[in-house]
Amino acid sequence: MASATSSSQRDWGKGMACVGRTKECTIVPSNHYGPIPGIPVGTMWRFRVQVSESGVHRPHVAGIHGRSNDGAYSLVLAGGYEDDVDHGNFFTYTGSGGRDLSGNKRTAEQSCDQKLTNTNRFVESAFRLPRRHTSAVLGSVLGLMSSK
Repeated sequence: MASATSSSQRDWGKGMACVGRTKECTIVPSNHYGPIPGIPVGTMWRFRVQVSESGVHRPHVAGIHGRSNDGAYSLVLAGGYEDDVDHGNFFTYTGSGGRDLSGNKRTAEQSCDQKLTNTNRFVESAFRLPRRHTSAVLGSVLGLMSSK
């Protein structure tokens, strides 16, 4: 199902992007680095909210999950940036920002350079960590894993 206002052929989940979690992951804390018990590499989910509920990537919409003092815990490649590419064993990740989302916009064309601030800084600080790659149906869910 393509968007009515975009040439994109992407299926946007038929409203599932806005659904709230019905359960909370209690297996690991939200600032967890490392494997999550019971979630093997290659696990697939139908909807992004299920990825959040599993504890793999907690934010419902944001592609970067992290904190300024810890770096990024996880990244999601979900088709929002055309230059994000999942190559299987490695990926190209665009980052966050560079779009005018004023008003009530959820998406917009890239309109300016991104800045190395906020969530992009989380990603930059996590580059020194080993990574684990987990694929999902609606894009790739990439967990930054470490024994930190």
